[in-house]
Amino acid sequence: MKIVLDPGHGQFGNKGVLSYYEGTQMWKLGQYLQANLEARGWTVTNTRPKITDAPALERRGQMAAGHDLFLSLHSNAPGPNASNYSNIRGVAIYDSVADRLDYLEVPLCAEIARLMNTPNNGVKHRWNTRADRQGQDYYGVLRNAVTVARCPDAMLIEHGYHTNLSDAAWLLLGQNLRLLAAAEVNLIDSLWRKQHGVPVIKEEDDMIFCSRGQGSTTAPDTDVLQVQTGFIKLDVEMKNPTTGEVFTVADGSYGPATSQGVKNFEKKYGMPPSDGSQFTDLHVRIMLQELVKLAEGISQADYDAERKRTQEALANASAYKDELVTIAGATAILDKYRQ
Repeated sequence: MKIVLDPGHGQFGNKGVLSYYEGTQMWKLGQYLQANLEARGWTVTNTRPKITDAPALERRGQMAAGHDLFLSLHSNAPGPNASNYSNIRGVAIYDSVADRLDYLEVPLCAEIARLMNTPNNGVKHRWNTRADRQGQDYYGVLRNAVTVARCPDAMLIEHGYHTNLSDAAWLLLGQNLRLLAAAEVNLIDSLWRKQHGVPVIKEEDDMIFCSRGQGSTTAPDTDVLQVQTGFIKLDVEMKNPTTGEVFTVADGSYGPATSQGVKNFEKKYGMPPSDGSQFTDLHVRIMLQELVKLAEGISQADYDAERKRTQEALANASAYKDELVTIAGATAILDKYRQ
């Protein structure tokens, strides 16, 4: 089982809102995908093993020779004259016009959209209009992967719109990318194996994100800190049932107060009750969906107005003013809305 992962563009390619760069975030997603796929027994070729790599489109596609799948990883942007430009959202997959194998692409697109809480714009096919390329793919990476490298299945995934505040904010969080990678690999591995008659490896229904006893006040655990921070943002009480102490600050220690927080979280969001000793990937998915809802409380108009105000204030700044605008505007918005 051999797959090519192609994180689109170069490190600072295609700037979006906030501090988003398509080439950076898709490279990070590619790293998580590669680790998950290799753990499932796949041989992975990455067109950009280093974040600074930026091979030509033809070379990327041609690296698919001898592989079973080719995945090009992207986020989207509307055409410059699109109406309602900054509010356009959604996930789409461009399947190669040569393979048209939607057994994987259709459920994969739906799962990515569900996880990101963004519209599912569906599986699409785009033909080339050049006279010498009639019937071939429009996208150079897909065309070279299929026509030149003879890879049997190739697709280009548009993970939301980096020009939209909600989509970009979601993709900027490393934990979101980790969950996205796990969800994509679950589907890719299981559906590809089923399609090709390869035995499916049974996985546990719930992966454990963190558990009781993990971390301490002197050695805080990063995953526990993220969970506790999420509880605080979502107003989920962490109360020690023995002492009655309510924790209002994340300390990275999964103790009785955090266990009670898990129970309160489950009750608040209608999850099956547990003893609070584990925070699984299902808990994380629900937490992220709720945090995204908070982020969506920021209207695009509010964001644009804040960014314009900051740009005007920094109009006479140094040659680095574009980066300063991004940082200052993002910080002001995020602080204001508790994201």
